[in-house]
Amino acid sequence: MTNKQRTQAEPVYLLVHRLDYPTYATTMKEVLERYPNLHLVGWDGAKLTGFGAARASAIAFVDTLPYRPERVMMIDQDVVKTEQTRHTHPTVRTTVENLHRTTHQPIVGYGIGYPERQRPPAPFGNTPPPQSSDLDGPAEQYVSITAPFRKKLEDGIYPPYMVAGGEDMLMSKELGLSKNNRNTVLPQERIIKKELKGPTDTPNVYWNEGRTQTLEALFESEKNTRVAFEGQAMTLDELMHRFKDNGWIAAHPSVESYNVSACIIERIILRLNNELLKEAQQSSYA
Repeated sequence: MTNKQRTQAEPVYLLVHRLDYPTYATTMKEVLERYPNLHLVGWDGAKLTGFGAARASAIAFVDTLPYRPERVMMIDQDVVKTEQTRHTHPTVRTTVENLHRTTHQPIVGYGIGYPERQRPPAPFGNTPPPQSSDLDGPAEQYVSITAPFRKKLEDGIYPPYMVAGGEDMLMSKELGLSKNNRNTVLPQERIIKKELKGPTDTPNVYWNEGRTQTLEALFESEKNTRVAFEGQAMTLDELMHRFKDNGWIAAHPSVESYNVSACIIERIILRLNNELLKEAQQSSYA
């Protein structure tokens, strides 16, 4: 079998939330019929939505495939294929496989996903530009993952409770991927992403309803979390009102404020994880 034939025969799974499955199935009907190796899969996290749950669901699905793959790729829908990161390129493939072997890690990135930085609102306007270590972040948009994909009764390497986008960072910290401000599982190639233009999905039930319900439920359970801002102690709910009064968010309560509060909680989780890792390292040195 040639490399071209092997690539064409490799199964490709497009995972969408079950709420959006009917829309995708209808829109992609002709494409799915044309490419027999392309499969549409709906995932269901019950009342839990979000980026962490989506990735954990993908890993759970892979773990049930009857042909038991030894390695899979997880690719965001906006990643552009380039020669520097093309998985069928012999050099790229060798690099990725060697990183799995030398780092003994279940996940390897195909390159570095550079964040798109926007000028932050006041009072964060003086936030310094990202340093090189900031850009050498977690393995995220385009990754290789090796079996076994899950331990028994566990979700795999991705924390499903990280709903607002911090699942990659927490995964990276828990696996200890970064050493000396360098992620050991990332080749120094840049992951290129394409802006997806066009009309929004109609209906977009997952984003407009499912995601909103998750964020609102989380906020209700976390709104009394004590935080400190500008030297003042307050609850997370009071902080969101402060953001709204200062014009940093449009309204509170709202989907926007729920998302912001979820991001704050996830940064607290990440900071706590750092402190726990430091304590564990200090204990091992003692």
